[in-house]
Amino acid sequence: MRLSYLQPTNWMYSMRSEWESTPTTESRLEVDIPGLEKKEDVTIKIGNDNVLSISGTINMANEVKDDHMYTQERFTGRFDRSIRLPARVAAEKEAKATYKNGVLEIRMLKLDDQEKGLKQIDVEFH
Repeated sequence: MRLSYLQPTNWMYSMRSEWESTPTTESRLEVDIPGLEKKEDVTIKIGNDNVLSISGTINMANEVKDDHMYTQERFTGRFDRSIRLPARVAAEKEAKATYKNGVLEIRMLKLDDQEKGLKQIDVEFH
């Protein structure tokens, strides 16, 4: 097997994201995480410090089948990303997460500073 010019490692995996917040009540975050196979592969939490954490595992086949493969740069393994939210959000019932076509979308309602504590957001998997 020939090696790539770049030696991919876990630090090279970057979850690209887009953050959108309406002036009134809703915040929406989209994160590219290709390769998830089921909802148990990803965990989303919002902590007391107003930080949203996304973590999980991508389990793609990592086997070289023949000597004709020149590069192998797909990420597999554990990932995590933490994002400080610009506003307090409702986490449990009001937050919704969906995963479709490699994109995780999280919709959250903005709150006053009333709701506190570590909250986990369930993912609807398509």
